[in-house]
Amino acid sequence: MYSQEILQSLSSNECALKRFLTRKLGCSDTASDILQIIAEKLLLKKVKRTVENPTAYLYRSAHNEVINYIRSKQVRTQSESLYMKVYVDSQIPDISKSYIDSCDLRCLRIALDELPLLTRQIFFMYTINGIKQRDIAAQLAISLSSVEKRLTVAIKFCKEVLSQ
Repeated sequence: MYSQEILQSLSSNECALKRFLTRKLGCSDTASDILQIIAEKLLLKKVKRTVENPTAYLYRSAHNEVINYIRSKQVRTQSESLYMKVYVDSQIPDISKSYIDSCDLRCLRIALDELPLLTRQIFFMYTINGIKQRDIAAQLAISLSSVEKRLTVAIKFCKEVLSQ
């Protein structure tokens, strides 16, 4: 439990603290919410030492909570605007990007035909079908090491094709 003096000070200064918070924030409802947060923190906090001026302590706590609220609001606003920018950008198809992507896919499809049949089959089983390497080895009756090596060759080959 927290010291009784601070809880009594909170009770007697509740209206003044709410006015202080309302002036700082410009919103009575937000001020009430922050006052509630302060009260919850005080009730959960363990006594470490006595506070000489409980009223000043409460106003300092209120000031710190206002700063926390404003910072979190700024971060939330930035996050929301970045999300909306990414979301809106992802919803608008870029014709030139779509064309380049389709060319890349065509080139990749043609290039994959150059791979040995087993390597191509392993690549498709792993990337398209999502089969685990150990299961691919069991299905094709080859060693896990062989699957890993062939998959590495196929991925390296695809990277080379796409980088050109």
